[in-house]
Amino acid sequence: MDTKILHHRDAIVFMVFILFSGIMSRESIKLGAGTPTEPGPGFLPLLSTITIGILSLVGLIFKIRNHQQDKPIEFLFGPHWQKVFWLLVVSFLYIGLLWDRLGFIASSFLWLILVFRIGGLHSWTKNILLSMIMVLTSYFIFGKIGGSLLPVGILGF
Repeated sequence: MDTKILHHRDAIVFMVFILFSGIMSRESIKLGAGTPTEPGPGFLPLLSTITIGILSLVGLIFKIRNHQQDKPIEFLFGPHWQKVFWLLVVSFLYIGLLWDRLGFIASSFLWLILVFRIGGLHSWTKNILLSMIMVLTSYFIFGKIGGSLLPVGILGF
């Protein structure tokens, strides 16, 4: 395989996801997306694929602007197997213990802080800010607009 293609594999992956997002968005609309207050069967797939498309587009733009070379990928667990293990433990605890007891907002916030910390985001300010943004955005999209029933928990939110 051409080495130029190998140096740009992230950009290729981003483009594939953008294409996938476009195709799946079209199919979700055909299925019937409905409205945020009365979602159809294609509503959540449409939201998911639009999110994948936007994130991939942002990743592609950053890749092009920064002209970064791809870093080698460690397959399977590699030297970071402990991070994978702790990420799984934290995720199981989140779903099994915290989800219903603390509710969606509090448990997801704590879970994301731990996931970002395990993943290598060591700045507490960025960690807390990103966690808050992601949880509140998810709550607004799925709880308020989508009308999904998310667990309230002991804190009342």
